[in-house]
Amino acid sequence: MQRDFRRRKLSSILRISKTQKNKRAKNLRFTEPRFNRTLKSVYKTAALISITVNNNPIKDYYEYLLGKGIEIHNARNAVARHIATITYGMLKSEEKIQPYKWRENLIRL
Repeated sequence: MQRDFRRRKLSSILRISKTQKNKRAKNLRFTEPRFNRTLKSVYKTAALISITVNNNPIKDYYEYLLGKGIEIHNARNAVARHIATITYGMLKSEEKIQPYKWRENLIRL
């Protein structure tokens, strides 16, 4: 539970989370940004590059999301969140990447 909370916090810091809450201001257009622009651009660029390169597990995940009917920009953000989750998990556990771990839920069904 604690690890999941930190992962969600990382996504919200990068401003690529699914829901973005701002309790201070009602009008979101005129608020100050609360995210790290450099990290956001790193993860978004990594997502775009991994989508365009052939034969990699992240592109398979992207195509799976598109097959589920998710819009293109939301699928790209989901890929960026997925990359952020992978890098956070690798940093915390010091393990190698397990590329097709997202498919385990599909196999169980």
